[in-house]
Amino acid sequence: MIAIIVATPLQMFNATMIMRHHYPNAKADLFVLNIACDMHDIISKYQKLSFVNNVYYLEDVCHRLSRIGIIWDFLITTKKQKHILNSVKNVKYTNLLSTWVGKTNTWLFSKLKRTNPGLKLHFYEEGLGVYLKGLFDTVHGLKYMYYLLGYKYEGDYLQDLYLYNPDLAFNNEIIKMVSIGSAKEEDIKYIKPALEVDDILQYRTKGVYFENDFRNTEFEGVDEKQIIDLLYKSLGKDQLTVRMHPRNPKDKYQSQGYIIDQNNKNSWEDILVALDNLNDLALITLNSTAVFTPKMIYGKEPVIVILGKMIMNEYSYQPWARYFWDDKYSKFVQRIHESYNNKKKVIIPESFDEMVSLLKQL
Repeated sequence: MIAIIVATPLQMFNATMIMRHHYPNAKADLFVLNIACDMHDIISKYQKLSFVNNVYYLEDVCHRLSRIGIIWDFLITTKKQKHILNSVKNVKYTNLLSTWVGKTNTWLFSKLKRTNPGLKLHFYEEGLGVYLKGLFDTVHGLKYMYYLLGYKYEGDYLQDLYLYNPDLAFNNEIIKMVSIGSAKEEDIKYIKPALEVDDILQYRTKGVYFENDFRNTEFEGVDEKQIIDLLYKSLGKDQLTVRMHPRNPKDKYQSQGYIIDQNNKNSWEDILVALDNLNDLALITLNSTAVFTPKMIYGKEPVIVILGKMIMNEYSYQPWARYFWDDKYSKFVQRIHESYNNKKKVIIPESFDEMVSLLKQL
């Protein structure tokens, strides 16, 4: 039996592809975190797939942020945690697919490792961060706290890291990287019925802009409304769809009259399964990883417009501007550009005027 930790729709999709390509005859139990978003609807769909055995929600595991809170979470076992552990105590797990280092991941790995001494640990891609940062850059002294508490530290047991594009990764050279493999037509046929994507609305605009939630991040300060207005000026107001970030209020741009993506109940990975005109679209972002997904996961090459360099140049007087085009991100975008067969489909404007000019040519 395989154990899989998932916390986002993208992670669930990636885990499914790993099961399809690397463990095609195995069953898996899902251990679901509801930290980044409510996963219940997503899991209810994926639960229909043949490889899924049981689902356990880790909703109250390791949710405190302070060091004392971390110690408390590790030492005190709640009723729900006891129920989960009792449910799986006789299950023989051979592999755990986990998503980078985290308190809940450490908790579950430690518990499962005690009853399954031969358990092998694998990390898998969960977004752009795993390409740009070393896996253990942010752990620092936490691992010593785990040692003191009697828990297992993942870095001591990690077998490998599953990625769609190992050649694009930075700083993980010391770890064995394994290609997940692109999502092929047979994978789409397998997953599509469960995802209920027949009612996905096709995009009839030239461009799709991926809006962000920069609150409490180093990017906070940029005015996305100004950017969207410039995009409308470039493409025409009837030629741009704004895809809202799931954490932002739905009425955020109500007074602006923008065309808002109505596929808000579906993850971007699921939408891509159903789109029939992807290659006709321009996917536009300040720094969202969503524009890279078609190439990295499906091997498809829509036009992508990366505005990070433009933001850095136009707002050079702002401290947050440099984060939109730092060294690692710019090098990653360059690698994406090099991987495209048609290099002209990767557009990186350096100013507002250049962006308007380039987009008017689409």
